[in-house]
Amino acid sequence: MFSGKLTPVEILIMVMVCGLISSEVGQSLKTGLRKYLSSVWNLLDMFSLALQVIWLVLLVVACTTHSHAVQAASNDVFGVACVMAYVRVIAVFSTHNKLGPLQIIILRIIKDLALFVVVAFVFFLGFTVAITRVMNYGAGRHDPGVVFKDTLITLFWSIFTMTDLEADEDNHSQALFVRFLYGAYIFIMVIVLLNILIAMMNNTFSSVENQEQVEWKFHRIELLHNYGSLSTLPPPFSGAEMLFTGVMKLVRKNHKVADPTRTPRHLYGDTASTKGERICMQSRFNEKSSARARE
Repeated sequence: MFSGKLTPVEILIMVMVCGLISSEVGQSLKTGLRKYLSSVWNLLDMFSLALQVIWLVLLVVACTTHSHAVQAASNDVFGVACVMAYVRVIAVFSTHNKLGPLQIIILRIIKDLALFVVVAFVFFLGFTVAITRVMNYGAGRHDPGVVFKDTLITLFWSIFTMTDLEADEDNHSQALFVRFLYGAYIFIMVIVLLNILIAMMNNTFSSVENQEQVEWKFHRIELLHNYGSLSTLPPPFSGAEMLFTGVMKLVRKNHKVADPTRTPRHLYGDTASTKGERICMQSRFNEKSSARARE
């Protein structure tokens, strides 16, 4: 039941979300934005955090306006964000020699599925428009928007054999042609395209299985490398660490702290005005340092 106030659990989740955002910002600054966006898991983190920020905004608005509709919308967004957060756990599978190759197969199959969806959507939309036009022709008693929506829903669930298309039986020729279009749609989507998708998945599984150890070790090293760019402290304490690191960099920059690895130029004065003179001074300094070390 909606009480109109934030619960302690919701406040704790807010703090954790702020910590996660600061951690992702710090990781993008360390690795570079282009390299950060090249990782699928980082994109998933961005999508999940964006949903959680939307949930926070809707939750605050619901508590302010005491609106049950906004509260219901925030719960829907939070549910999707939870699914994304749990899917993110799959990234840890790279550390296991059995689950690691399975994770690679899942990612490759998702890419194949994305290509399949693009092709299937073309046929799906084409048959939807065609059946809508045929069913709405002549009678004048159907709303085109309603017919299009009903046809869209029917054709989508018919892929999973969960519904059937209902044609107007009063017009025999129209119903016959609608059934023909519906049969052609089922043949292309279920028999042709779905079998192509199964073949693509089988090919992906075989290619990864043939060199699973090489693929798994490569992704494990990549995962360990990515963990090197994360904060030392876990969220929400990573925000404090990021703030402390930024303040220390500003302090060092303002006080111009000398780098101990640089050559102490004060030993030779500031007369090196050209690049050649600086190189000569550097070599002389190295020779004197090595001579003192031998003594």
